[in-house]
Amino acid sequence: MLVFACSVETRQHQLISTIREQFGERIWDRVDVMTFEDIQAGRAPGYPYPDETLRPIDQGLFALRDEIER
Repeated sequence: MLVFACSVETRQHQLISTIREQFGERIWDRVDVMTFEDIQAGRAPGYPYPDETLRPIDQGLFALRDEIER
């Protein structure tokens, strides 16, 4: 999974549009464009539908971190 992190939603939307124009819809099972706020909130990558072979569990990043630390 390749994740692009953007500081603001306007930049996120611009990057999503550019990627969609260049690569089409099939790219989204391998690429995500997230805002810093998404990442800080613990949203797991996978826009709009994650490739389940790349992400074995469906949890937020912080929940996963907490589980690993236990």
